[in-house]
Amino acid sequence: MTNGSSLNEVGHFLIKPWFNWNEPERRLLVEWQQYSTYEDLEPVHRQVNDGETTVYQQRAQFIDARPLAVVEQRRSSLYDAVVAVKWGQGRPVRLDTSAAVVA
Repeated sequence: MTNGSSLNEVGHFLIKPWFNWNEPERRLLVEWQQYSTYEDLEPVHRQVNDGETTVYQQRAQFIDARPLAVVEQRRSSLYDAVVAVKWGQGRPVRLDTSAAVVA
């Protein structure tokens, strides 16, 4: 599913908070995710994708369990995260970790 939720084995929705910025024409996706499947990146990580391919992941700060609180905090750091994307041959390749991006 594209809304950050998935079905568990008994059919109940499990909400997995995320916040992202997608620019399909540049094949850029910058996002913060909260998934338990990335043990080394729990509880939250930020990610940069080149289209469907993940090119960068880093552990990020857990903000809050309430989705609206997460949106408010992430929205304020979104611009810095997008401009911190480093490019190679016209494609996103990583995130500049020295940039002033709220983890």
